[in-house]
Amino acid sequence: MEAALVQSRDREQSGDGPADGVPGWRAAALTHAQMVRTDDAAWLQQARILVQRWEAWRERAERRLNRVDLAPDLAEAIGSRRWFRGLGTFLGLSAFGLAFWPGFAPLEAAPATRVDSEVRDEFRSQMIMPLGLGADSGRHMGAT
Repeated sequence: MEAALVQSRDREQSGDGPADGVPGWRAAALTHAQMVRTDDAAWLQQARILVQRWEAWRERAERRLNRVDLAPDLAEAIGSRRWFRGLGTFLGLSAFGLAFWPGFAPLEAAPATRVDSEVRDEFRSQMIMPLGLGADSGRHMGAT
């Protein structure tokens, strides 16, 4: 009866096992047609077209923006159209910076634990302030 329950590690019942040098499982085998998709060519061509469009748009935008002087020297040609455009840029960037100026109000945060009267008394017994006034602090236990 025990012979049926315990099998040798050298051989499985199927005959495939470490005894014949072949593992009990087989690796998946794919053909080359299964590994490489045939519809990739159309997808790659669409991607190339999109990249070419993006590059053309980027180059046009770069040429246009190179012609525009967004930050002219405000000490030159005071009162001209170019000077007022520079003043507008200056005021806009200043307003943007001031809009995100941080506040100096203290940050409010909820306590990590719920503080009721018992917890407040426990905190008060552990304070350092009574030591400064000449008292001892901490929880005092009765004699045992």
